[in-house]
Amino acid sequence: MHNRIEYSLKCIESIKAQQYTNYKIIICDDGSSDNTSKIISENHSDVVIIKGAGNLWWTGGTNECVKLALEYADDEDYVYTLNNDTELLSDTLTKLIEISSQNKGSIIGTLNLFYDNPNLIENSAFKRNVLFGYSRLHKFGQFNNEIDKLRVVDALSGKGVLIPIKTFKEIGLYNSKMLPHYHADFEFTYRAKKTGHPLYLSTSARLLSHQYLSGTGSVTSKVNFKEFILSFNNIKSTHHLPSLINFHKLIYGKTYPFYLFLSLLFIHLGFAKRYFRRDKVL
Repeated sequence: MHNRIEYSLKCIESIKAQQYTNYKIIICDDGSSDNTSKIISENHSDVVIIKGAGNLWWTGGTNECVKLALEYADDEDYVYTLNNDTELLSDTLTKLIEISSQNKGSIIGTLNLFYDNPNLIENSAFKRNVLFGYSRLHKFGQFNNEIDKLRVVDALSGKGVLIPIKTFKEIGLYNSKMLPHYHADFEFTYRAKKTGHPLYLSTSARLLSHQYLSGTGSVTSKVNFKEFILSFNNIKSTHHLPSLINFHKLIYGKTYPFYLFLSLLFIHLGFAKRYFRRDKVL
């Protein structure tokens, strides 16, 4: 985490309000300037804090937490990845553990709901499309008849994912070298599924996401043409071009130029749609 201490505290408090209590909270404070470590230590002395210099980003910070967990965890334990702009419901971990016990060796994603509108779902899972590559479950945007189902997926974002410790021991950590901030969660879960670890999205285990705090250029960020252009050179953006190129190389191999072209095309078309409809969105 980096700054946003008010959200970090809410996130920690939501974890401590869980019905399930057999866990340890580990956070990485990657060079925050708002006294994140000090404030958390004063209010939650049991939380383990790893400090970074501000250059770990999401992937490096998450890896540091996983490395520490691997030192102490048993083979039957889990890592639950969580961003500090989220809040769990009281039964989130209970339901995830129940689902995992029924699906041994699986990685389970939590259903991410918009904090300011819990009837809407923040897309956080991906399915393979034979022609267009991997895409988010766009149609899975509202509850409808999907409550209490387990969806088979092909990749997951890292915002609320239960991962068996054994998975890290078998396939390694997130790829911090090629994907320092965005897309490493997708690549990791994609790699896990390729090596025999089933992926599911649970619709019964849920969290609340402050979705508008996501990186610049994302579908929930402000519609701003200048920010959109700059997002391709911004490591905090899902559009960060070097990360996009590396991501497509890792996922698609030799055919990556075709899928990279499609991704860039859809990114621009998506922004154009939001730009011309901004009066209806904002």
